[in-house]
Amino acid sequence: MIGFNAAKKFNMTPFLGLIIGAALVHPNINGVDLNFWGMNFNASYSSTILPVIVMVALAAPLERWLKTVIPDVVKTFLVPMLTLVIIVPIGFMLIGPAANLISLVLTQGIEALMGFSPILAALS
Repeated sequence: MIGFNAAKKFNMTPFLGLIIGAALVHPNINGVDLNFWGMNFNASYSSTILPVIVMVALAAPLERWLKTVIPDVVKTFLVPMLTLVIIVPIGFMLIGPAANLISLVLTQGIEALMGFSPILAALS
């Protein structure tokens, strides 16, 4: 649902956002090490929302560009397919690990602020 709603906010086809979010939490992929072109990536994105939002934010301009480049005859199936073929692997290899790292840093910062002053943490 996060991908669906993010896609609506970024003026993208909502069901593409839904598929991107579903790809990140698919049970066969979640929590396993994926091997893309000889590089290993740990795919555990079921407890974060940041990777889905960032992936949809990058997929929206790609989808708009593909709609202008691809002929109308094949646009209905080629635009979604190419968008997913490009964004999902990039999401697993680059966006997901980077977004998880950013989430971890934000969580540690908030926990440190709560340890220092719970009142100050509540105000922020």
